[in-house]
Amino acid sequence: MFRSISGKIGISKRENRENLKESSESGQKGSGIEHTEVPAGRDFQVKDRIAGQYEVYRILGGEGKSGMGVVYVCYDHDFREVLALKTFQNKYLTSKEAKDSFKREALAWVHLDRHPFIVKDSWVQALDYRMFVAAEFIAPNDEGRNTLTHYLSRPIPLKQALTWSMQFCHGMEHAYEKGVTPHRDIKPDNIMITKDGILKITDFGLAGIWEGADHSLDAGEWSMQENKGLSFIINTGGKIIGGTAPYMAPEQFEGQADVRSDIYGFGVVLYQMINNGNLPFWPQPGAKWSEVHRTQPIPKVDSPLFPIVQRCLHKEAGKRYPAFQELRKDLEHLFNKEITSQTGEALPSRPEITQLEAWELNNKGISLNNLGLHNEAIASYREAIRINPQDAVARYNLGIALYDKGLHDEAIASFREAIRINPEYAGAHSNLGIALYDKGLHDEAIASYREAIRINPQYAKAHSNLGNALYAKGLYDEAIASYREAIRINPQLAEAHYSLGIALYAKGLYDEAIASYREAIRINPQLAEAHSNLGNALKAKGLVDEAIASYREAIRINPQDAVACYNLGNALDDKGLHDEAIASYREAIRINPQLAVARYNLGNALKAKCLVDEAIASYREAIRINPQLAVARYNLGIALYDKGLHDEAIASFREAIRINPEYAKDHYSLGIALYDKGLHDEAIASFREAIRINPQLQEAYYNIGKALENKKMFSDAIAAYKSFIEYAPPQYAEYVAQVKARIEKLKGSF
Repeated sequence: MFRSISGKIGISKRENRENLKESSESGQKGSGIEHTEVPAGRDFQVKDRIAGQYEVYRILGGEGKSGMGVVYVCYDHDFREVLALKTFQNKYLTSKEAKDSFKREALAWVHLDRHPFIVKDSWVQALDYRMFVAAEFIAPNDEGRNTLTHYLSRPIPLKQALTWSMQFCHGMEHAYEKGVTPHRDIKPDNIMITKDGILKITDFGLAGIWEGADHSLDAGEWSMQENKGLSFIINTGGKIIGGTAPYMAPEQFEGQADVRSDIYGFGVVLYQMINNGNLPFWPQPGAKWSEVHRTQPIPKVDSPLFPIVQRCLHKEAGKRYPAFQELRKDLEHLFNKEITSQTGEALPSRPEITQLEAWELNNKGISLNNLGLHNEAIASYREAIRINPQDAVARYNLGIALYDKGLHDEAIASFREAIRINPEYAGAHSNLGIALYDKGLHDEAIASYREAIRINPQYAKAHSNLGNALYAKGLYDEAIASYREAIRINPQLAEAHYSLGIALYAKGLYDEAIASYREAIRINPQLAEAHSNLGNALKAKGLVDEAIASYREAIRINPQDAVACYNLGNALDDKGLHDEAIASYREAIRINPQLAVARYNLGNALKAKCLVDEAIASYREAIRINPQLAVARYNLGIALYDKGLHDEAIASFREAIRINPEYAKDHYSLGIALYDKGLHDEAIASFREAIRINPQLQEAYYNIGKALENKKMFSDAIAAYKSFIEYAPPQYAEYVAQVKARIEKLKGSF
């Protein structure tokens, strides 16, 4: 008797493939020309354009020049201004965890709002597959100086040192009131000086980015960066040790930092201001900075500021100033004593903090939304709209935040209001299309995308999203044409290559799909979905080992990708690596307990290991999650049959047939179970139904013959056996010989 088990269910593409949402905007686009992006993983060069808008004129820091960061001084071609785009060197941004940490820590700068003694953050956003903090650019003066480091090469008058120190304290007090604590990396390079001599603190919160990152410095790198005086960070035993070694308090080397650590760092800076730029401590050859800060005494300097410096630099944190407000009070007292009493010049007044304007609230909303704080972003946008009800950009950005919260109807209304104010707003038409698409309104979405393209024919993302909507309607050829147009306009649009791969895969063009996925990965190596779907295409070509490697890479990038874990399990199962497959299926289920097909395929793998009871439990769980999963009911029936539970098996087969009446093997297996119960007429009926669906199902003919023979209907049995011989494949030669002998024997029975 012949019986077979149904194969695995594969997921051929990511069901949650995202549309390309146009990003939030700090102002209405000018030309609207789509940009050419730099592939992820390559550093930007001078004259490159970041996101097609920000032309790089100067690069500060980078590999071997700064500890972790890099600053691109850019000209914004849309708003015609210079700004600084800050990010981290590519080698540090290789994981989702690092990017998420960047977003979390950039929030510190966003919450600072506006303060005269802090470099203003404009927005936080992903551009060309990297996260950036955009900050105001502090232009150098006529001598090329714009940081405190530049001023330390000459003596700094006491009045100037006191003025800058008080400004620094005011800035730090504001930061601490906003909850940004500690800074961790106070040094002259992070203290900017404007052309008119105003001090501004920069790089708040960024030192904490490496918590959770997958790259940490080894001992050699740490030592090198200590010696060079570069910023560094390591995560050891759950403790963050970071800063710039000459400015780090003793406790920072032990992974402890608070306001008193920042006061120590500023104490080193203050010492340099009164001592021609010289540091208070310097290690002897072979010595460590941590030892120097713990043990070396402070060389005395003849300055009225020295007693204040001494308290800032006390080895014991508890004996330093407890807060910048206390430090400022001593500085103000000294200013009155040394400056006011001699010149009559009044103490500088406290800085005036003004409310954010509408455009600043809009930019704050962009940063908050990019950091996942959608409610706070929505509040900022609504306040901007209250100030300026005709602000189409704020309404557009509000739509994005509402969309990100899953409030699609409200998002649609906001995008439509932006379009009412500015009917030629291509981005609003495009994102309206996305929101409509997600509501299943594909025809309306297509109309919106086409309107965006009418306004801006070079709008690559609109072409790509049009392709997604056409694909959803089953118009694969038209979708492919749209994706190719997007790629023609912007060859570096990774998601368009990825979506093109999905459409090509759906048409069975596996080689072309593989090429498209690989191009998407070349542009953005961190696009986990492209690696996962590349695995699917490779597996379809029979390249199982390469598929496994692709799935593993997708999981490395996104360990919470249940679909990639599931498909990895399928590939491992194909290799006969059932234990590894079981582990992968279980990981997919851990990530997504409602992934019914993973429980179903786990059942298959367990059954292959002869763990029938566990397989039955897994099939039942798959059915609980998805009662309409007919194949799970079928394979549950097989497992129950193998356990000798024929009545339960029959019930399971019948339920599978109720869900999918046209699956021949369900009818066939039901026939076998009925036959074993001696219900030959019912078995014959089931076998005949299997043959109706699949006339070439040779096993069914054989089993009809057996049942008819038991009913003494020898002539009919012989006819059934002959049909078996007709359809039997070459590998059944032995069975064919046996059946022929059986026919000859039956001929003698009548």
